[in-house]
Amino acid sequence: MTMKHTRLGGGLDLVTPSNSIKPGSLLFSQNYECPIEGGYRPIAGYADLGLVPGEGDILGVAVFDDAPLAIRKQVGVSTASMFKHNGTAWVLAGNGLEAGRYSFDEYAFKATVYSKALYMVGGGKPWKYDGSTLTQITTAPAGAKWIKAHNFFLFLGFEAGSIQHSGVGNPTDWDAANTGEIGTSDKLNGLSSTAGGVLICFCQNSIQTLYGSSRDEFVLKRLTANSGAKAWTISDMAVPFFVSDRGVQNLQAVQTFGDFASINMSSQIDPIFTAGFSPIAAIANKTKSQYRLFEESGRGIYLTTYGSETVGATMVQFPHAVTCAYAGEYSSGVECSLFGSNDGHVYQLDTSDSFAGQDIVSAITLAFNTMGSPIVRKRFRRVFMDVQNSDAVDFFVLPQFDGGDGRIARHRAFNLSSGATGGFWGVANWNEFVWSGAVHKQEPISIAGTATSLSMTISSKRNGTSPHLINGYTTHYEDRRIARG
Repeated sequence: MTMKHTRLGGGLDLVTPSNSIKPGSLLFSQNYECPIEGGYRPIAGYADLGLVPGEGDILGVAVFDDAPLAIRKQVGVSTASMFKHNGTAWVLAGNGLEAGRYSFDEYAFKATVYSKALYMVGGGKPWKYDGSTLTQITTAPAGAKWIKAHNFFLFLGFEAGSIQHSGVGNPTDWDAANTGEIGTSDKLNGLSSTAGGVLICFCQNSIQTLYGSSRDEFVLKRLTANSGAKAWTISDMAVPFFVSDRGVQNLQAVQTFGDFASINMSSQIDPIFTAGFSPIAAIANKTKSQYRLFEESGRGIYLTTYGSETVGATMVQFPHAVTCAYAGEYSSGVECSLFGSNDGHVYQLDTSDSFAGQDIVSAITLAFNTMGSPIVRKRFRRVFMDVQNSDAVDFFVLPQFDGGDGRIARHRAFNLSSGATGGFWGVANWNEFVWSGAVHKQEPISIAGTATSLSMTISSKRNGTSPHLINGYTTHYEDRRIARG
């Protein structure tokens, strides 16, 4: 009897030949994620914050002054309203906004945090919200699609390729003597402020960097000349992440401070993009070090990183459409991620063990594992799954052999019931572990089959149950003869 342990990790691999994929990687995923520490874990769900008054899609969501905000078109008129969530319901914060999709930025233009405000624009003139009053900046030009506060200037980005800025230290100062305009000669798809006082201008076919700290010092340099970023896919972690024609990329400072290089982070899932994946929203979850992308249909990608390395990427599927998204923080430092939908509701991510009351169905298919001997047939006996779960969970495990060869009899699915695991005193959260439970469990699965390689599809359905973690598996098998042609 031979025993071999396989550590899980790496996420989806859709480009490596099937007989060469690293064991522990994935051929398929739905509603699982790649934790930084390895293994695979079903994603957390989201809670419904309720219906925002108005009609049509949610046009923008944000977090400011410890409260979620949402913008939606008013009923029967061409303007929109902004609402603030008071913990139980949406209350009106202001009327008369343009009914376009909104971009936001939070910034303090004076020396203290008390001057911090939320700035927004949705195709008209920009607006300022200080937590109690929503005010239009009437002196600013109209028609901007993007907004970014940077180096004590308020920058407005226009889709045609114009970037205009306010006077220094005053977002309401748009006097011609103090403002300026910079042209990108390319369609503008977003702005990002990064380390060293550099404003990144993401265009359709280029990425450009604006250096300088005053109107007279601003210099625009072209970083790339044949690859840009798609609109609404730019999100900041330590560095900006975005989607280009080459998939997910980030901008990493290299060599000397102020110079940047573009690094591809999604090479293993690039076929998803070439097959037509079309993201319309992106957010970063800094706690989990994840860059998250969403299509309008609710299909998405969770890409986990560690430094400049990709830990792994997986696919998710929400039952609700996504029209916009935003990631911010409460004053306590706790992250708050929101998305708006076409049903007029706003949902808060990572706060529920269901999809707003609906089941979370999660599944992964592991890469075929030859146990290091691709031409030796093996008689598989059993597998022990390495599982950690704070709540009891039921899995369905379906073994598959030899790349899913239809000539091999189909194995029955195995129903695995795993009780809650234990925790360490002073480390685990109270009421989230079992006193008598093992910290780490190995759950046995009977396998009956002879083949050169083994894969498994693991699925679960949750509603009110916390996510589990699958770290790896140990296979018991016996070597048989060499496979013949």
